[in-house]
Amino acid sequence: MKRRIRLDLLSLESRLVPATFGIPWADARHLTVSFAPDQTAISGSTSNLFQTLNSQAGTSVWQRDILRALQSWASVTNIDVGLVSDAGLAFGSNAIGSAGRVAGDIRIGATDLAANVLAIGLPPDPYFADSWSGEVIYNSNNELDPDHHTLYSVFLHEFGHAFGVDEIDTPGSAMYNAPASAVTKLGAVDVATIQDMYGVRQPDMYDADAANNTIWTATRIISVSPPGGHGRGQNTQSKSAPVVFFGDVTTNSDVDFYRLDVPLGYNGSATYRVQTRGISLMNPKVSVYNTAGTLVSQQTSTQLGGGYVEIKIPRVFSGSRYYLKIEGATPDVFGIGRYSAAVTYDAAVSPAMLAGLPMVMTGPFDGLDSCEINTILTHSGDHCFFPDNGTNDTIADADPLRSTTARGVYSTTGTLQSASDIDIYRIKTPNQTTPLTLTITTRATSVNGIVPKAELVNGAGQVIAAMVLANGDGRFTIQATNLSPTGAYYVRVTGMTAGQIGNYTVTAYTSAPAVTPTEFETVSVSTQTVDTLVVLQSQVFHFLLSVSGASDDAIRMTIESNGSIVYDVTVKSGSAASARAVLLKPGNYTVRYSRVGSGVTPLTARLNGAVISDPIGPLPQDTTANNAANGGDLASYYFASLKRLRKFLETKANA
Repeated sequence: MKRRIRLDLLSLESRLVPATFGIPWADARHLTVSFAPDQTAISGSTSNLFQTLNSQAGTSVWQRDILRALQSWASVTNIDVGLVSDAGLAFGSNAIGSAGRVAGDIRIGATDLAANVLAIGLPPDPYFADSWSGEVIYNSNNELDPDHHTLYSVFLHEFGHAFGVDEIDTPGSAMYNAPASAVTKLGAVDVATIQDMYGVRQPDMYDADAANNTIWTATRIISVSPPGGHGRGQNTQSKSAPVVFFGDVTTNSDVDFYRLDVPLGYNGSATYRVQTRGISLMNPKVSVYNTAGTLVSQQTSTQLGGGYVEIKIPRVFSGSRYYLKIEGATPDVFGIGRYSAAVTYDAAVSPAMLAGLPMVMTGPFDGLDSCEINTILTHSGDHCFFPDNGTNDTIADADPLRSTTARGVYSTTGTLQSASDIDIYRIKTPNQTTPLTLTITTRATSVNGIVPKAELVNGAGQVIAAMVLANGDGRFTIQATNLSPTGAYYVRVTGMTAGQIGNYTVTAYTSAPAVTPTEFETVSVSTQTVDTLVVLQSQVFHFLLSVSGASDDAIRMTIESNGSIVYDVTVKSGSAASARAVLLKPGNYTVRYSRVGSGVTPLTARLNGAVISDPIGPLPQDTTANNAANGGDLASYYFASLKRLRKFLETKANA
């Protein structure tokens, strides 16, 4: 007798590995943060951060709580985050626009989320997230109980996620998921965890060379440094060039002194500048002393989010000596951080160089010597940072990828300086016995940036098979797995398109685990195919669409909510591409695959991807509770195609 089937709802096992933790930012010393203005689009809704929090406290009050939470992490490890303005582009947009930076690497916004979520924090993700990495979205429906959660404690938890730290099952930890009371500081386990990822905070290169915490041990700075030096040498600097250098106040007791000699033949005013805004959250205190060690002038900035100090000496004389002292202005977390400094001899400085000085002081240029900095100052936006003139075009001449302060991360900045240029980099394999996974990402720089193609090759120049994880929205990412941990591996960088010229960063992750994108669905498309995506819990999704078939046509995939398109990507047959990741709130979405072209032979569209957010936050939740009552557990989505439903029913009937 045929068995009858009664339809019911099941609580499904998760089909996605949620956000991946334990992977550090590739360049954590040059991060930025911004507060998204209200009305900034967040995947179909808009941010209301200022409206929400201004109703509870003054803007400077709640922003200080949030930035203090951020700096609590940064001050104990090799992380610096500078506050920058936010142009209000949609969340997930590339933070680097055609005119430069338009938002922070970490963006803070708010919107109405499910009642069981305090905030969503996204960890750095070399696979899929890219511009969604580090985003923190506060639930504007929150009514915080100060006995259990404060704004500081919520953001302390979520910034832990933003730096790659997972939940920690230790009471007293900022990352504990069910605190009995509001957390007021990082726990010992939090500090140990973040330092395991990024290391103990290191002194700057000058302090590492020799301590410069007194006027008698001051570091001598000139604008043209000798080979291998850090700004030390003869007094040969150009009067027309700003003297630019970078440092770090590593602890609350750290003080940095610099010696600056007035160029021979110069008599006139000089301006001493120190900046942390846009670089770190440190409040700087700056003092200028003369040759006799007498204090000439002193200024302090306690501006929220980092400051800028400018001291002008009306008249300095040829060959005279001055000392610059830089320290933290406050004895708290805001007294620690990275800074830039510049000295100009005003009557002689080049106007063109002076105009470019703010960009150089806030840019990630502390790895450059003064000659390279002066080159940037004298060139326009088409400047190539590191023209190699063909010296790294072969395996034998490959440049090494440099290790960063983050665990298992190697990175460098490069330039494709001609249409035929090739850049090859050598990867240092870790000391391990298990098979190796390599994840390679290229991104555009903020000045004259391009996103080139990367291939992984062996010592013979043969291409090693790698999966494309992302291709679009400002990055290109591949991953190769099951590699020998003792092999020789190289990254070959070429233009994504013919004639591509410009600057880029290339990063290799050796500690990032292998990832298998979820296979969402495969559909056949003649003209148009429509499906339904059901989302049970607020999540950020990354989608990668692959198209195959005997045609030059393309497929446009859109995800629509109430008639509005929230995700849109078009892929030509024989290729794969992704658009920016998207935050989807609970609800039903229409997934539409539309053919672009006149062909009639069906094309095959394969939709892969992953969930890249942590939607739980520090609010206690019973993940075994009913979906409907709890807003969805980790089984956070399903595709409701008739084909899948039929297969599910058949499986139930045969159970």
